[in-house]
Amino acid sequence: MGGLLQRVFRATYGSRIPDQILESYLKRVFGAAQVAVEIAQTPQFHLVASFEGCIVGAAKLALGSPEGHALPNSVELARLYVDPIWHGKGVAQALLMKTYDQCREFGFKNIWLCAWEENRRALAFYRKHGFEAFGAMPVFVDTVRFEDILLRRSI
Repeated sequence: MGGLLQRVFRATYGSRIPDQILESYLKRVFGAAQVAVEIAQTPQFHLVASFEGCIVGAAKLALGSPEGHALPNSVELARLYVDPIWHGKGVAQALLMKTYDQCREFGFKNIWLCAWEENRRALAFYRKHGFEAFGAMPVFVDTVRFEDILLRRSI
């Protein structure tokens, strides 16, 4: 799964991050050992989409609210990554629907996420699926700052 996460992160953010910082970050955050540790941690839930034995998408749900925002009975969609060659083929929608199922199963009523303000494709996707903006927050990749939009919706 680490390879998929690295590919998607590189495709989305790579042009804005100096190579040395990007490579270090990818190894540290999406290396095989770190991904295995992350999957074993609770309380988190991971979903994958595969085709012919290859992982083509991944989603991660995690407990918690964004800093400065109290969102009762909610869970974060901390990751929804789809390999760029699979964009437009329904993988993201299928993963999102499965995350909703998991949220309902565990009794959550709301889901939230943050998306980079320049990731127009992701923002359009989430808005199409009923997410509404409720704030913004900075996100850092080492020293590189990104401004993310906070989005939420009821389940």
